[in-house]
Amino acid sequence: MDLNTENKTVDITETVNENIEATSDSTVEEVIIVEEPQRNDAGSCRVCPAREHPIIAGAVIIAAILLIILMAVSRKRRKSQSGRQAKGNKAAKSSDSIEIYVGNLSYDMNDSQLRKEFERYGIVKTARVITHRTSGKSKGYGFVEMPHRKEAMIAIKALDTTDVMGRRIRVNEARANTRPNDR
Repeated sequence: MDLNTENKTVDITETVNENIEATSDSTVEEVIIVEEPQRNDAGSCRVCPAREHPIIAGAVIIAAILLIILMAVSRKRRKSQSGRQAKGNKAAKSSDSIEIYVGNLSYDMNDSQLRKEFERYGIVKTARVITHRTSGKSKGYGFVEMPHRKEAMIAIKALDTTDVMGRRIRVNEARANTRPNDR
């Protein structure tokens, strides 16, 4: 096998045989041939042009670092936005707090009357009867937030399907996004 290096032809088999004879060890298991990088007419390396143009190499490195920083900042923003959304959802405030949906309320019931019904079973953080935006009349349902899950579960079981102000109310744990945003 011949190797052409800068217009000089060298026979590799002869060179390898000479090196084998020169060593004291007579067994050779592997011969590794490392080629010089190929160079263009100007003498620069075609494999790694950054050696010849350090300004370009530096710009590429800076661009890569900026891209990494931008990705980290956008990831942090997404996490903070999702955290803000969770804070805005009252049902997700704490794992122990529970929001309760109360349906089929009397149209004459107000927030304080709803609060009194649930305070018999524990601490009530908020109680709100949902009203129509323009007329202010009750829509017939509301939400109660209780800070202690155990008390809230007892209130749900005790008040579900009971008669309050002439109406049989429905009481259960509120589902996510059931509370209207028009407060």
